[in-house]
Amino acid sequence: MKFPNFLHTSLSLFLICIVAIGCGPSDNKTSEKPNADSAPIEAPSQPTLTQQKEYIKTNVPISSLNELSQGDSMNITNTIRNETYTLKIRSVRNTLPTVVSITANIEDRETGLATLSIKDNQLFGMLEFYKENLRYQVAYDSAAGQAYLVERPFENEDELEGGTPLESSEY
Repeated sequence: MKFPNFLHTSLSLFLICIVAIGCGPSDNKTSEKPNADSAPIEAPSQPTLTQQKEYIKTNVPISSLNELSQGDSMNITNTIRNETYTLKIRSVRNTLPTVVSITANIEDRETGLATLSIKDNQLFGMLEFYKENLRYQVAYDSAAGQAYLVERPFENEDELEGGTPLESSEY
């Protein structure tokens, strides 16, 4: 098995899971009672009323992103910070009849990785910046009709049991 195929397959499965969870039923009717000893489960943080959503724009219309191919570039502009990120497309796939998945390097391989999904003309996904040790979730504001960023620092992620993270200077 080649590593790039494994990585692409893993990212595709990750994006499908995100879309499946996001599109699933919203009414959880379970008869489970919360355990008094367990900590409450927190929902992903959304910008509070005092925070401004960091809306983004793309230089390619969302409806045309499925026409991109490997080697093409697109820009995502954070309208609040006035920062523009250049994405160099690695792959574009129709993972489901109504879902397009895009993987891209941000600037170059060392800067970061973008994994995006488009469903019903709405943009979702993740932007990971390695040098800044920062991750943004791309979410969609239905009321505004625009995608925005939610900061997700790496240090807030769960760690798997059993060992230290793998590190290599070969990348």
